[in-house]
Amino acid sequence: MAFGRKPGKMGAGMGIYGRDYMRDEPQGRQFSLRGQAVTIQLIIANVAVFAIWLFAFRNPSLWQFMQENFTVSATGVLREFRIHTLVTSVFSHSDPWHIVFNMLFLWFFGSDVEALYGKKDFLVLYFASGVIASLAHVALDLAMGTPDGRALGASGAIMGIVIVFACLYPNRRVYYWFVPITVRWLAVVFVVVDVAGVLGGGGDHVAHAAHLGGALTGFLFYKFDLRLFARFTGRERSPRFHLRDHSKSLDAADAARVDALLEKIARFGKDSLSDSERRFLEDASRRMRR
Repeated sequence: MAFGRKPGKMGAGMGIYGRDYMRDEPQGRQFSLRGQAVTIQLIIANVAVFAIWLFAFRNPSLWQFMQENFTVSATGVLREFRIHTLVTSVFSHSDPWHIVFNMLFLWFFGSDVEALYGKKDFLVLYFASGVIASLAHVALDLAMGTPDGRALGASGAIMGIVIVFACLYPNRRVYYWFVPITVRWLAVVFVVVDVAGVLGGGGDHVAHAAHLGGALTGFLFYKFDLRLFARFTGRERSPRFHLRDHSKSLDAADAARVDALLEKIARFGKDSLSDSERRFLEDASRRMRR
């Protein structure tokens, strides 16, 4: 579901399309762990907590500890002051299928987002999406009068990552339950299902509000470019692309979007762009030629 990139050099004074990594053919994936270090560490952390849950099934005292410290609820956060559960629950799974699917999604979507955003900002995205997801669950349970409802799982954090991925690569085609679908529409399906779940009262025992909280965080993170470390250090969206010569003709937001779209073309070809993305690049290219 992901492909490698092959960066190239930029020809001065020729605009965006003078770069020799602008080509139509997609690249095959180049397997490397260097760009996915944090993704792998997050998977390891989730699996480690799952292993503790497995031991807890036969140890009542450990089970009680995990229930109190690795699940999130309105009662736990607001009455028992277990604020840490807003984070610890994001690494917690007690069902095998739950963790398997979550970790597959984290790997498939997280690897490319981490490679593009960098390790630190990817961690910011994961934790921000997870914490907002936990708060959304707490808020909905308070509104519904069910403050003791416990939730756990990385789904909210991963929804944030999926939404960012969908914004970056909306036309990337994946297979979901063996059905081909673009990531744009996969994200739409996820959001619609969760909205329906919230409106339906949550009778399916899924924390739909948490999913929506993570999705909203991911969208805002992408929309307003909330990368903290890139913003403070001046690092670009991808360190392999140095676009200093357009800094005077494009503002920071447009330059960051150009970086993302050019990397997308380098990976998947021009056909992966939407009409609005094509128009944006054409306009940016004209401004760079001035």
